[in-house]
Amino acid sequence: ALSRTTDQMELRRVLRFNKTLGFTLPSKYSKQLNLHWKDYVDIQLKNNNTIIIKKAIISKSGRKNAR
Repeated sequence: ALSRTTDQMELRRVLRFNKTLGFTLPSKYSKQLNLHWKDYVDIQLKNNNTIIIKKAIISKSGRKNAR
């Protein structure tokens, strides 16, 4: 379970492709979010320094639901 902490997270790698940003999360956070290769996530920018990441579930109809 995720706890509300103020841990600082540093991204392991950030890549930029035109208007797409790819980054590698530390495995500690990927495990907490139950993320696996090719999973979809919803990302929201809350303020200048806070990014919210939620695992998104893609249904068979192609609709996306955040978890």
